[in-house]
Amino acid sequence: MEPFASDFQKKYPKIQLEEELQTYIAEDDDGNQTEEEVVTYNITSIPGLDNLTLNLHTADEFEKLDQLIESKPVLFGDYLGGRFGSEIEVVLTKISRGLFRPRNQAGAITVELAFQGANITVTLTPTRRERTQIGFIASNLVGVRALQSTSSATAIIKGIPAADPQTLEADTARVLRSVLFDFEYTYGFAFETTNLENLKNSQVFTRRRSPPLPIDPIRLLYKSYVPELIEYFHVAERVDYLPFKYICYFHVLEYFMDKSAYSVVSRKVKQLLLSPDFHLRSAEYISNAVNIIKLETERNTTDKIKIGRVIGEFAQCETLQKHLTGIGAQDHFTKDHTLSCAKPLKLSAIKFDSEQAFVDSVARRVYAMRCSIVHSNPDFDESKAVPFLPTPKNIEFLRVEIELIKELSRTIICNSLQ
Repeated sequence: MEPFASDFQKKYPKIQLEEELQTYIAEDDDGNQTEEEVVTYNITSIPGLDNLTLNLHTADEFEKLDQLIESKPVLFGDYLGGRFGSEIEVVLTKISRGLFRPRNQAGAITVELAFQGANITVTLTPTRRERTQIGFIASNLVGVRALQSTSSATAIIKGIPAADPQTLEADTARVLRSVLFDFEYTYGFAFETTNLENLKNSQVFTRRRSPPLPIDPIRLLYKSYVPELIEYFHVAERVDYLPFKYICYFHVLEYFMDKSAYSVVSRKVKQLLLSPDFHLRSAEYISNAVNIIKLETERNTTDKIKIGRVIGEFAQCETLQKHLTGIGAQDHFTKDHTLSCAKPLKLSAIKFDSEQAFVDSVARRVYAMRCSIVHSNPDFDESKAVPFLPTPKNIEFLRVEIELIKELSRTIICNSLQ
């Protein structure tokens, strides 16, 4: 252990340090690459950061962590931010286009306002790890994507009256909500608080194993894919916010929701027309055909039934079960779940006992999740939808749940060639 790490361990004996050897690729001015092995330290049980792990490797970083601990940090629960000494720092995600680069000498925008009888200042600055405590934390967190200065900013807030952590977090959110919307409305730069769960690298399942890239030439068959479906799928791949990502994947399935009724009607009517005794019972069969068409109209068919039709037409029980098992997610999807929202959001388990049980159970689960994300009225009839609440716990659940709709949309694209 390096002397600076050993000294830090002596000063904070309750903090856990674990050595890790990492290999970096270094490149000189001539483009020559060499491998460098660097000893880093995974640090846990940090006061005020109990649930986070930081990875540090230089004496300077350990000194900054020492200063951070001395500031007696209080981290927020619902977004990436907290109180450090007398200041509050919050990481913001830029959700609009354009480079946020303040033109003044300080390189920051200062906003003043009154809140609950106190004078508040909010400073908006591009995220730089060396400038803020929260930037230092975010840049060294284990298991999250690195913050990019082009797509994030930091809000530094002074003057919010001292309160218990829960009240302080709520008051900070209120101030930022007011300031950020006015700033967006006036100057066109849109920011939102950063949910730590959205930055996390997936720790479970989520990726099917792909074969290595080929060395020899390969031969593929030409396939006439539906271009809109591939576009929906790619939009979902680009979207970071998980509830929106879910809906983008769902659009692939939704594309066939009304078309599926045509397939059902076509098949049933064809069966009637081809009946051996149609010439004797034509009036009866025509009446049956009319009733089938009436039954399958939009007014008499719910979205849940339409979703079930699409799943039944394009997906197979055994294939999906094999995929979920391969990514380690079958246990998640074969259990009932209840999410804490304005009202309990209940998702029923997927059943693989038979094709029909599979189709019905997947349709119920997808329908419930889709309606929950789409609808926002908290007074909505509970039997129709319970609005999704994007708490850290619910977002982490959705990170796994999204694998179902992603695989369904991928399967639909493959099985719906023009």
